[in-house]
Order: sequence, then C-alpha cells, then structure tokens
Amino acid sequence: MTTPDIARLSAADHAEYLDHLMQLDTAALGARFGRNVDTASLQAHALRLAGREASVIGARRFQRLVGAAEIMPVSPGRVAAISVAVELSARDAGLGTRLILAAIEVARAEGYIELWFDVPGENPAMGRILARIASYAEPREGGRRYMMRISQAGSASEGLLSRTRRMMSGLVA
Repeated sequence: MTTPDIARLSAADHAEYLDHLMQLDTAALGARFGRNVDTASLQAHALRLAGREASVIGARRFQRLVGAAEIMPVSPGRVAAISVAVELSARDAGLGTRLILAAIEVARAEGYIELWFDVPGENPAMGRILARIASYAEPREGGRRYMMRISQAGSASEGLLSRTRRMMSGLVA
C-alpha cells in the first residue's frame, strides 16, 4: 500500500477538498455534519472554512485527496476544534492517526494551546486514537469530546504524542 502524502491544503485546493467531502460515505457525512447533508451544504461548509481562518490538512494517495483534518478556531482565543474525515477506501491504515498528529503540529505552530475533538459514538476507532493522546474527555450528546492542551515548549501530553508517533510509525509505512 502506498503511504499517503500529508500536507496543508491551499485555497487553490478548494474544489479537490469539496470533492473529498462528497466522496465520504453516508455514515461519515452524518456523523460529521448531521443527518440532512446535501451538496449545497457541503459547498457552503468548504467555502466557510476559508473565511474562518481555518486550516485544512489533506492526505493524498495517488494524487487524490482521501482524507482531511480541519483546524477551526473556536471562541475565545487560542482554542481550536479539529475534525477528521477519511474516505472509506482509505480507512484502517493509520491515516486518521497521521492526520490528527499533523493537525496537532499545525495547531501548535499557529499558536493554539487547547484542541477539541468531537467524536460521535458511531466512530469508536477515532475514540480509541484520541483516548491515547487526549488530556481529558467528556460525554457529549451522541458521543464524546476529547480535549488536549498543547504548548510551544511541550507539555505532559508531549510524551503521549511521542509514544503514539513511535507506535504508529510501525503501523503506517
């Protein structure tokens, strides 16, 4: 299996990102956006990201976007919410973990100190990943919110991140 390339997407990648969103399976779309998602709402979401000073990290396999992590500022201040979506054909290969780790590094570079990950109950795989690296988790309607504190100089969670990176490097070639 080819290792996906992971990199920050630019405004020029808008159409490719929208196409990725439209390739997500019904369960992933419902978990991410709610039950009433259509093409127009996906287009609006992709456009809103550019206007919210959000960052999007993409994973490409054979030059096609198959996964992405969104880093969205949350009020107040230096808090961001991170959402990850991986197409069905690219799951179970550690791509979600790689996207989370890349998003954490980008968020750190952008000056965020706290990250939130909302995970629906229908996504136990993402919950298992975040349970290893998050500082705290709380129940939310339909799932859990995992929270992580990060800093520019490193923190207690850095040891967990480092161990997770080492562990995942053996799973993701």
